[in-house]
Amino acid sequence: MLSLIGSHGTRSKLAYDKIIHDSNESDYVGLPPNPCDFITDIFLDLDTSSQPSAVMKTYDWSQTGPDTYSANSSFTSNSSLAQISNNGAGDMVTFTPPNDGQQHSVTIFPASPQELVQNCIACSFGNLNVMSIDIFVSIAFTKVKTTSTPGTGWCPSVPICSNTSTPRCNPSSIFEGGSFCHPAHDCEFLAVKFSLNGSALCYPNVCIGNTSTAPSSTCTPN
Repeated sequence: MLSLIGSHGTRSKLAYDKIIHDSNESDYVGLPPNPCDFITDIFLDLDTSSQPSAVMKTYDWSQTGPDTYSANSSFTSNSSLAQISNNGAGDMVTFTPPNDGQQHSVTIFPASPQELVQNCIACSFGNLNVMSIDIFVSIAFTKVKTTSTPGTGWCPSVPICSNTSTPRCNPSSIFEGGSFCHPAHDCEFLAVKFSLNGSALCYPNVCIGNTSTAPSSTCTPN
């Protein structure tokens, strides 16, 4: 049993959820004079600089801002669309959507749905939800026409047609590695989006030279 008596007797008031002990005072009631730098959010994210992508976990601090680390032991909602592996430094995700021209959604979950962290202005600790991340992936096919042959190994190109209206992956040049450029290229991309109607990040899988610049039967003219 705990009894507390204020200096104003029955007129004294106490906020029971904001008791802070201060070593410089016998008792201190209220918030600290300098509020703590506490965590407001924890969420998963991807390092999209390459494929496979590193799975990252960010702690968003109230004063110092985001602090990002490699995630570990994360998992996906559909292992047919995304596979998690660990390279020793952290989790990596590889996306493998079917080549059907459709967008497919997959969720990456954290190892634990909550973490015990400093999450209050009063410097106290509590459980905070770790937010998962939703990804939309697809295989995007684009046929492009070469516009010039500069002899640098790169072939400047413009799109002819695509197999899907959204997303469309339209490369501005194709690398052949020599002085010759095919008149056209059939290119396959992995398209990754963080919202259904957002823009796509396009990662080239393969581009095959083609002598015909006519639209393919399986794609819609741009």
